[in-house]
Amino acid sequence: MFFGVAVLNQLVSKYVEQFLSRLEPTQLAAGLTQELRKSAFAFARDECGQAILWHRGMILQYILDELRGFGPLERLLQDKEIQEIHVYSAERILVRKTHTTLLTQASFTFLGSSQYDRVLQRLLTAKDELGNITLIDGTRFNIEFTNERANAPHFKIHKILNDPIY
Repeated sequence: MFFGVAVLNQLVSKYVEQFLSRLEPTQLAAGLTQELRKSAFAFARDECGQAILWHRGMILQYILDELRGFGPLERLLQDKEIQEIHVYSAERILVRKTHTTLLTQASFTFLGSSQYDRVLQRLLTAKDELGNITLIDGTRFNIEFTNERANAPHFKIHKILNDPIY
C-alpha cells in the first residue's frame, strides 16, 4: 500500500492527535517518561491497524518526538551535523549543516498547524530572556524570531557549540 505525502501526514497526524488527546495535561507537561514511552509503543502496536508496519514506526517516532517536546525539530536538534534550523512555516523547514553555507530542505515537516502551534508555544515557554534554551542532555541553542506576526512567526534556531575554541 502506497500513501502520498499529504495522505501519510494526515494519517500520522490523526494518530498523534488521538494519542495526545488521551493524556492528561500533567502527563504532557512531564515529557517523555518511561510510562508514556510504553504507552506510545502499545498504542502504535495495537491501535494503528490501518497503517502498515513502516508507518506504525513513523507514527511512533512522531509521538515520541511530540512527548520529548519539540516535535519534528527534536530530531534536527539532536543531529550533531546540523548547526542552524530555519522554520518558515509548518511545511517549510530548512537546515544548515556544520561547515557549510547552504540551506537545504529538511526531510520532514510539521504534521500541520496544530503541531506547529504546540511546538512554537513550547519554544516560547522554554526560552530565557536572551532566547537561549537548554535541553535535558545539555544541548544548548538560541532561538531568534525574524517575523513575530501572530499568524505566521518565522524563527531561526542556532545551536551553541559546547566545544572550546582554541
